[in-house]
Amino acid sequence: MPIGTPWGLKYLGSWIDLRYSGDLFLHYTMAMAIAFILGVNQELSARHIAK
Repeated sequence: MPIGTPWGLKYLGSWIDLRYSGDLFLHYTMAMAIAFILGVNQELSARHIAK
């Protein structure tokens, strides 16, 4: 049963599934970590542009 991922992580999630099939904890940990990093980066970029 395929695991749904957020739209931005769909392809990355597929790559993780191929390399670590069955390890859902690692899958979600990687996805959340990357989403957090992207979110922080976007936040910093927005603040930089606002100034």
